Amino acid sequence: MACKNAIIKSKGRLNLAINFLINNSNNIKKNSLKESFIICRRNKNKNQAVAILLATETDWITKNDIFKKLANIILEVALFGKNKKDILKYKIMNKLPLFKIVNYFSNHIFNEYIELKQIVFIEAPFINFYIHHSCKKATLVGFSNYIPNLEQISKNIAIQLVCNTSCQNFTKLLLYKNIKLVTSSLN
Repeated sequence: MACKNAIIKSKGRLNLAINFLINNSNNIKKNSLKESFIICRRNKNKNQAVAILLATETDWITKNDIFKKLANIILEVALFGKNKKDILKYKIMNKLPLFKIVNYFSNHIFNEYIELKQIVFIEAPFINFYIHHSCKKATLVGFSNYIPNLEQISKNIAIQLVCNTSCQNFTKLLLYKNIKLVTSSLN
């Protein structure tokens, strides 16, 4: 669609259309991010967790196994980094920064723009999470004390938070209790 608009605006002159696309590529890319993919992971001690939101142009990419492997690489790095800038600068195997790997996949493998939109960290004595089957919503839940059956209880609470996101008062109360909700808001 962007190509068609560029040709119309340049009145059929291809050189002007190409220049228009190059000059406006950032606006085109940011406006075309309509799909999202959320993935979560916690550490082995179950006291730290991270969720990342990746934005893409189409849902085709989010269903691709190569994309899911890329998301897992970003997630592994995110467990050790504490902010988006550090995570994107992290060098994989001491060679390439993560942002160059993401750009390579974006430009050469998928031919679509991919952006790391959001990163959410949580630390607590015990953490669990739930990712909705659509991978567009997820919840990280943290607890200050461990009680029997907390693994299943926390999973059920996380599921309820994801499924009942329209209950604003309930969500706000739990957010205050060290529970973070991650949604695929691309605004």
